[in-house]
Amino acid sequence: MIRDYKYIALTGEGKRIKGALEAPSKKALAQHLYDKGLTVVEISEYSNFASKLSKITFGRTIKEGDLIFILKQVSSMMKAGMRVVDAFEVLSSQTQQKVIRRILSHIYFELSAGSHLSDAMGLYPKDFPPLLVNMIKNGEESGDIINTIDNVASYYEQNREIRGEILGALTTPAVYILMAIGVSIMIVTVVLPNYVSLFESTNVEMPLPTQILLDVSYFVFDYGLYILAILVSLALTFYFLVYRTEKGRMAFGIFITRMPVFGQVVIMFNLSMIASTLSQMVSNHVHLLDAIKSTERIIKNAVYQERMRRIAANVENGYPISKAMENHFAFTPIFTKMISLGERSGSLDEMLDNLASYYSKDVKVQITRLRKRVEPMLMIFIYGLVGGLVMAVLLPSFSMMEAI
Repeated sequence: MIRDYKYIALTGEGKRIKGALEAPSKKALAQHLYDKGLTVVEISEYSNFASKLSKITFGRTIKEGDLIFILKQVSSMMKAGMRVVDAFEVLSSQTQQKVIRRILSHIYFELSAGSHLSDAMGLYPKDFPPLLVNMIKNGEESGDIINTIDNVASYYEQNREIRGEILGALTTPAVYILMAIGVSIMIVTVVLPNYVSLFESTNVEMPLPTQILLDVSYFVFDYGLYILAILVSLALTFYFLVYRTEKGRMAFGIFITRMPVFGQVVIMFNLSMIASTLSQMVSNHVHLLDAIKSTERIIKNAVYQERMRRIAANVENGYPISKAMENHFAFTPIFTKMISLGERSGSLDEMLDNLASYYSKDVKVQITRLRKRVEPMLMIFIYGLVGGLVMAVLLPSFSMMEAI
């Protein structure tokens, strides 16, 4: 546990200085100040509302973008000849976010006390995934820690880029649809009632499209809150009674992988994740079984999680990895054949690296195709919906002009 301390110390010239630092203990802070050439006069722990508030965290503190930045900075400083302990001291002193600074400070003090980087990171499993910790550990054992950190940073950066592109491909249609729904609700609930009050005074008969839209408007006014409550209840029921269960997650995983167009993107993305994760770990001398189990924890789709468990069981029993991939809809034939070829030739790490590169590029191609297919249909739907609503509102005006 990292704590907040205030200290008073003397410099080599006898100058009295005050400061505040975070450290796991008074002893660790005193040693740190001594290493800096300072003579400790007094150290006292302090706590205020701001410091207590900064210690409250929910879930993961170091997000993926922050993790990539930290790894790249550590790698750059170590390439410049700096020790890893000094690199984390610099990072902890320069980081503006207090919650992240606490973690980096704790790692620095652990390294100062003689701990390995992998052990220090292992104290924060939510922020430093097992994949990262295992690879750092193997890099320490092989003496190639800098190259290992570079590889891990590239791995996380590539996966983040692919996920960002997929999210972007899904977000754009969602934003357009929400905007169309918002405009439609405004027309039905605000514009149409004002028009109706105007035309009712002229005794103009409402055209059928306008009357249907008017009935929808009244229905929304009368039962809108009930509809909203039902939709929220259905969403919560699906989440807790279906998605949170193993069978429900499996059914959802099968559904999205078999979806037209989008399902192919999901398959390519998961195959890219599996290949790149296994490639990174195998090439860094992580035991194959441990690599497979770590990959299972990283993959989010229940279909691939189940397959990775089957693959791990096969490897434990002496069967090849490709055995659990054969004739399964979630694995493409070329993926299975390449894995099988890599196993037989003894070049599995090289084959995995080639597959990771191939499928990461293929994901981008599939996303481009998805956008080209979806966006024209989406535009037709939005223009048709909004245009139809506008025409339904304007039709009584034409009827009134004919009556005049």
